[in-house]
Order: sequence, then C-alpha cells, then structure tokens
Amino acid sequence: MGGSNLPPGVSDHMIPGNRPEDLAEEEFWEKLAEKVAEQHPKSWDLLEKLFDSDPEVDEAIVNYARVARDLGYIRGFNEGQAEEQMAQAMREEPEE
Repeated sequence: MGGSNLPPGVSDHMIPGNRPEDLAEEEFWEKLAEKVAEQHPKSWDLLEKLFDSDPEVDEAIVNYARVARDLGYIRGFNEGQAEEQMAQAMREEPEE
C-alpha cells in the first residue's frame, strides 16, 4: 500500500502549486528577480523596498511584469509564425 494521502486517480503534479504551469510561473519570477538585480541593481533595490509595503503596489508591479511577459511571448510567437509562413511560401513557389 502506498504512502500517499491523495484520492484515487490524483497525482502530486495535479495539485495546485505542483503543476508544471505553476512550476514554470515560479521559475519565471525567480529568473526575473535575478536578471533585474543583476542588470539594474538600483531598480532592484527600490523594488525590494516597495514589495510588501502596500498590497496594491505589489499587485501593480506584478501586473506590469505579467503584461510585459505576455507581450514578449506574443511577439516571439508572431515572429515565429511569420517565419514559418515565409518558409512554406518558399517551398510552394514553382521552380523556373
């Protein structure tokens, strides 16, 4: 008999906080903090002072970063899609 207290059919990776998308989200925030601290130390010092000073400020900073991340993802996706469309068009051109 297993030592798990989970209901039948439920795995650890299905629990919020253990799901792959949760782990990816956590990794994003860790890498963002690391990069900002490394590339913009003065900005990071200011952000550290602001964090936990006011829940509304925390939410504003998080929302700003999420929008920036999403815009970057959309841009990269669109660029990749355009490159793929160009490659397909090149393959479909008749040879002369």
